Amino acid sequence: MNIHLSGQNMEITDAIKQHIHQKFKILSKHFESIIDLHVYMKVEKIEHCVEAKLDVRGTTLFSSARANDMYVAIEQVVQKLDRQVIKYKEKFKDHHMKEVTHHMLDK
Repeated sequence: MNIHLSGQNMEITDAIKQHIHQKFKILSKHFESIIDLHVYMKVEKIEHCVEAKLDVRGTTLFSSARANDMYVAIEQVVQKLDRQVIKYKEKFKDHHMKEVTHHMLDK
């Protein structure tokens, strides 16, 4: 997974980079087909905004969050994207696989 970081009105420190890499590893555990991750961070007065675009095979997932702390906003974005990845992964799950195997065993 390629991670691209950009920021507006702020400096992206090594601590923020490390935190982002650590938190977004969770997504790659759920879904192996993640291609790119673009994280855009900005500071507006006292509010921190984080937007993330996740490119997976077949679609693009997007999430954003606002908070008074950058780390809290990052956590919220990761949680939102995690739910989206799980939902996207469920679409491709074969729900009839159990029925087929039971019928095959009866023969």
